[in-house]
Amino acid sequence: MRLVLGGGGGCGKTRSINKVLKPLLKTFYGDRGVLTEASSNKAARLIGGKTLHAANKLQGSSSLRTVHLRIKKGEQKALCRVYGELGAKILDEFSQTSAKLLHADAYRTTMARAALYNLQPEQYAQPNQTWGALPVVCVCGDELQLPPVPFESSLLAPLEGVSDEQKDRKTSCRERV
Repeated sequence: MRLVLGGGGGCGKTRSINKVLKPLLKTFYGDRGVLTEASSNKAARLIGGKTLHAANKLQGSSSLRTVHLRIKKGEQKALCRVYGELGAKILDEFSQTSAKLLHADAYRTTMARAALYNLQPEQYAQPNQTWGALPVVCVCGDELQLPPVPFESSLLAPLEGVSDEQKDRKTSCRERV
């Protein structure tokens, strides 16, 4: 299930995440089965989650190019602990997240889950394998909020001049919306 929870500032998205979505998904998947993420520390704290960088074991200076997102030996166990038992992921403030960072999150989630769930890593951008074939992914945010990232880095940017992986990701995201 892929869910988009959108609405203007103050409409209750964070409250819905904390009071409805998280308790419901934790009942079904358990405490370790739900991961909440956001692009900024403040948003992550409000939903009791992690930043996208921290959840994916990325540094602020990490390259987000696909070739550099490979999981190294030391990271494999840590990422398997984070993503192995995961049944649901809630991403908050999607409109303030760069497309490259969303791509990195989806890619590393798939790579971490590939061996456990017999996924085909080269198919990670296909609709049935997004985010490591997680059963539930909920993307939340204010689609009208101006992102703090340049337009050319957002999901709404033109497809010319981007990598094939990013074209696949943007195309599949646009088709779903």
